[in-house]
Amino acid sequence: MPSCRPSASAGYVRRARADSALIGMIVIRKGDHAMARRSSLWHRTVATVVNELLHPEVPPRGLTAAGCSATEPLLL
Repeated sequence: MPSCRPSASAGYVRRARADSALIGMIVIRKGDHAMARRSSLWHRTVATVVNELLHPEVPPRGLTAAGCSATEPLLL
């Protein structure tokens, strides 16, 4: 079964970047169960990023651009 640990996700991001993927990682502070404990922030973050990703003809901007250009996971 795949791991859901942040370190496993960060490893995936590093490997994908090595293959030239436009990818990033956003971590929600105190987010051990962010979907439940910080649901408003989680929902806004996901909605923002997904909305931007649905328009691949437009270069990433805002939160998506920040996440994709950060050398470490972006911490909210």
